[in-house]
Amino acid sequence: MYPTEEGTLRSVWGPSPYIPNYGNGFPSVTLGVRIWGAGHMVRWDGKELLVAQWGNAIRVFRGWNAAAATPGNVWEPLVGPSGTPGGPPDIEGDFETDSKPRFPPQFVPTPGGMVIIPRGNSSTPYFYDGLVVGPLGYEHGPGAPVGWGPRTDTDPNDAGYHHDGANVNNDFKYCRLGTITTEGMVSDSSATSSVRATLLRGSYRCALQWIDRWGNLSPLSGRSNAVSFSEEDAIDTSASKTAEDLPKQVAWCSLQDGPDGTVGKILLRTKDELHSGTLALFEVPANAGEGSLAFATITDNVTDFYPDNVPDSWLVRQAIDPIGVRPFKLYTVAFGRGFAANYEDDPGLIRWTMPGVWGTFPRNNFIYPDPKGAPITGMHAVAGGMLIFTEATTFLVRVNDSGEGFRFETLHSSIGCVAPSSIQTMSNGTTLWLGREGFYQYSGGEVSLASQDIDVHVRAFNRARMLEAVAAVDSRTRTYRCWVATAGSLRNDQCWEFDGAGWRRRSDMADVSGVFVTNDHRRYMMATGRATVSGGSAREALWLLDHENQAWTPTSRSAILETSWFRAFRSERRSSPMVIHFWFRETENTTLSFEVYRDWREKTTQTVTVQLHPTDDIPPFWGTTALGATDSDGDKVTWKKRRPYWIRGTADISVRGAEVFKLRIAHTGDWDFVGISFDEVPHADDFRMPR
Repeated sequence: MYPTEEGTLRSVWGPSPYIPNYGNGFPSVTLGVRIWGAGHMVRWDGKELLVAQWGNAIRVFRGWNAAAATPGNVWEPLVGPSGTPGGPPDIEGDFETDSKPRFPPQFVPTPGGMVIIPRGNSSTPYFYDGLVVGPLGYEHGPGAPVGWGPRTDTDPNDAGYHHDGANVNNDFKYCRLGTITTEGMVSDSSATSSVRATLLRGSYRCALQWIDRWGNLSPLSGRSNAVSFSEEDAIDTSASKTAEDLPKQVAWCSLQDGPDGTVGKILLRTKDELHSGTLALFEVPANAGEGSLAFATITDNVTDFYPDNVPDSWLVRQAIDPIGVRPFKLYTVAFGRGFAANYEDDPGLIRWTMPGVWGTFPRNNFIYPDPKGAPITGMHAVAGGMLIFTEATTFLVRVNDSGEGFRFETLHSSIGCVAPSSIQTMSNGTTLWLGREGFYQYSGGEVSLASQDIDVHVRAFNRARMLEAVAAVDSRTRTYRCWVATAGSLRNDQCWEFDGAGWRRRSDMADVSGVFVTNDHRRYMMATGRATVSGGSAREALWLLDHENQAWTPTSRSAILETSWFRAFRSERRSSPMVIHFWFRETENTTLSFEVYRDWREKTTQTVTVQLHPTDDIPPFWGTTALGATDSDGDKVTWKKRRPYWIRGTADISVRGAEVFKLRIAHTGDWDFVGISFDEVPHADDFRMPR
């Protein structure tokens, strides 16, 4: 049961399929393969993205299509094998679909799209913006460019490129590369004093970098060959070469095209290696003035030749040196950056991106939180920082006081996380997750065990499958819900809810592989997995929890409410409860049964049946009363809102003289519980009833 807005407890609704039945069946349940997980987000421009991993394909929901029940028309493949149903996919890829214990897929919202980490050990991460899907960032960089220099009799390293200051046209004007010095006044043959200028020996190298449509940068290419200048003099007279004729121009060729998704090439060049005092690479602006603000030197992916006439003084922005993106299992967004962890070849490593660019990982942005390199098993942003977990340790990451870089501190050296998708933060700021010994919470800067009350049930969790646990926080009831596998189950077959005060269990879905809350005004909680239609078999689908659907009848299930032991604080004096008063709200025209237990024993002493509506004022029932019908007085019946009512349940004499007693109420159907009270007859201390 779950708490309603009015403060009552109501039997769980649904689940119902997210795609309604418009007469052609339920398109969402006909693909015939398992859904491993799904995610949802709304972009800054209002575009909705609902993405799921169906088997070995990533699919996007294209909307309800009543005319076409073919799944491919509703769930279009984004990534998958070439033979994917409803395909071909936008890009080809394949992921593990075996039943081995693995982290669930991740769908991480960012301001411009969604980072998708498919289920598996060696899956490429992807990025989807609602229009285009592609690998997240670049796996490798381009090859090294080739440099051409000016041709002179003493400098033959030109490969035929002849542009220098002496052979430019009037439109092009003068060249700009090279280091020029002046040596003061000299006398020429006409006895006229002039300034002697010298082009010093110089050397330049270049590298290349790709940029994709989302702003991700590739690793730098190797450096080109050196393009060098010979020393050259000029005297500032009309009869000789002037100082303006000395600077040179170079060209860079073999600028390799990038993979699909590349929208530009960034040319990176050294300043004069022999005289600038640095060998660093700097971005070459596209042109003078506003060209320094262009996103790339070459704003296309086809040009492979670039004449370079950019002086050293224009080179101000130093190159960013990222590493190639390798497969990893975990990703989250915090501090305006993306954090990736649990790399396939280095599970204890964490790397983070540039701000606002979700697939560019600068080479020096990394850390090993655990000194022994233990695998990272979870990351989650919290107020003022980010939690990072191994199976046995919890770390807190904060921004340095200087505002640059991060500092890592150990919160707890023996408590960790085993299920990355179980980490969620409730509306009161408490963060919960599943650890090796149960559920833990982070609140007020402290880590503590939160599941003491259900420890006996936690021991029944399937420890080999705990890493597949999934959780979400329901914004309507403000409860944390986590689905876990129990006993020998290979799937998450049990849900535990926590409202900040206590735990309760629900089993409306016996197989949940993923769960999320929609990132829009609806705040729907959805789950991927299997549910059973009444009288049918289990179906794989995307399910809407706690919602009803007129065309879909869930499998009948019993909602159970068990009280605590009444009279526990005065159990030293016996009493006989004679009448139990139940407070319900009108729901169904049926009966409800409750069981009675006494004196701390888990043995039923009596089962009593009561009517689930007031017998002296029978209401019209939703779904059964005909529109326009009349009641016994001839008045037309109306249905406005379920009203509360009291019903009496007379207890059997078997609980007379009890120290304590409790009730267990169970009903298959729709019922709404408000409260309980009871009337009792006290007895003397020596009052005994036969057992």
